[in-house]
Amino acid sequence: MKSIPSRLLKDSCLLKTEISRDEWGKPVYSEARLENVCIRAGVLGEESSLSAENVPFGVLYFDAEKSRPVGAEFVPLKQVVTFGGESFRILSCERFCCEGRLHHMKVRLGRK
Repeated sequence: MKSIPSRLLKDSCLLKTEISRDEWGKPVYSEARLENVCIRAGVLGEESSLSAENVPFGVLYFDAEKSRPVGAEFVPLKQVVTFGGESFRILSCERFCCEGRLHHMKVRLGRK
């Protein structure tokens, strides 16, 4: 199966992974730049302060062949994606395989 076309992988973003918490409980992150990804962000309809964190807001597509860095991993609720000046929490990650090999990952994003 062919990889996702390059014309669709025109976005880049910052992936922040929580590695610890400081003495005040604030997360401490490591950072990695994701290149050649596709991000489709939407606008939430109604949201309440209680449910906004769990409402999907967008999707990030990471191609196994063309996206960088190779071998990136996505950990729900422990990582944040910064794109277009906004930060989004990773809610879930689906892996799509073809003939036993990873083809791409679909990462659902929600409000941080």
